[in-house]
Amino acid sequence: MPKKTQKNSQKKYPVWAWIVIIAFIILAVTSLVIIYTNDNFVEPRHVINYFIEEKTGIDLEELLYGPSPVAEDEQIDEIEASDTIAEAGNENQDTTSESEKKEETKKTSKKKAGSKIIQDLEIPTCPKGSLLITEKNSKGVLDTPEKEDSHQIIKHNGFILCYREKFEQPEWVCYTLDAKKVVKAVDRNDNFRPDPLVITGSAELSDYRSSGYDRGHLAPSADLTYSAETMDESFVLSNMSPQAGQFNRGMWKDLEHEVRTLTSHYELLYVVTGPVLEKDDYSTIGKNKVSVPEYYYKALLGIKDNKYFMIGFILPNENCKGTIWDYACSVDEVEKRTGLDFFHLLDDSTENELEKTCIIADWKY
Repeated sequence: MPKKTQKNSQKKYPVWAWIVIIAFIILAVTSLVIIYTNDNFVEPRHVINYFIEEKTGIDLEELLYGPSPVAEDEQIDEIEASDTIAEAGNENQDTTSESEKKEETKKTSKKKAGSKIIQDLEIPTCPKGSLLITEKNSKGVLDTPEKEDSHQIIKHNGFILCYREKFEQPEWVCYTLDAKKVVKAVDRNDNFRPDPLVITGSAELSDYRSSGYDRGHLAPSADLTYSAETMDESFVLSNMSPQAGQFNRGMWKDLEHEVRTLTSHYELLYVVTGPVLEKDDYSTIGKNKVSVPEYYYKALLGIKDNKYFMIGFILPNENCKGTIWDYACSVDEVEKRTGLDFFHLLDDSTENELEKTCIIADWKY
């Protein structure tokens, strides 16, 4: 009987309780192993502290007992280091300011010394009221009659042009030239092709085929052989105009050569060239009706010894007689014939004075 009483007094735990106890033991042991083997801990800490600090980012020891001397030293070191960095930064800033001031002074003096060189001075302005077509407004313009007399300014690597849809050619092409650019680096490749940048579509090779006219360069390939890219782009048909063979290979070629020669006498040349499109109707060639101009022009602005010099040329599209100097004129005359405004970034007094002159002695060497 006593044995039976003792047996009935023993407690039995359910299976799930043993599972919980065993799981807790495994978790505790695992946590201790992690803490002891983790290199980030200098000494083992309580498991609960570990999990609290990991989740909250709070250092319980510092919260309870204050910062350790080591931590205070580290903070002092950090403050001193930041002060040193700040001082160094201030010194660098002062040095930078001084260097910037010197650089600015250099730029200012250089600007004064070379004040005659003006960026984009070679770009003329089109006649007032011209419809300028761009990527932004092209959708609204292409389906209207106005597109037929649109102007589009296109920038290539060696030159900039304004394409006239009405005449299927540029009304002006401009670029700069100096002694370095005329040094030939690549050979001519004759890669004539339509210009994909012309929104309204440029002239095509078929327009010139069997027309009796040359695909006459306006920005000559010989002026652009300083790189393969500039030379290749000179052959886009937006840089061409129908020229009589004897003109293209005669007086026009002579004038182009003379312009290159002038780079040995001028520090920089601004060149603007194109057909004189002073009429509404011209004879045309090809299915795209490319107009055949009757005259061509060049407007030149040279810089030498910090002074400007200006001259113009107007030549008939035919077998010209005499020399190029027989066709020299003032830039004013070119402006009257073309309706364009050349070198307008100059101050008015300088522009007006130079444009009315034609001093061949300044250009003929």
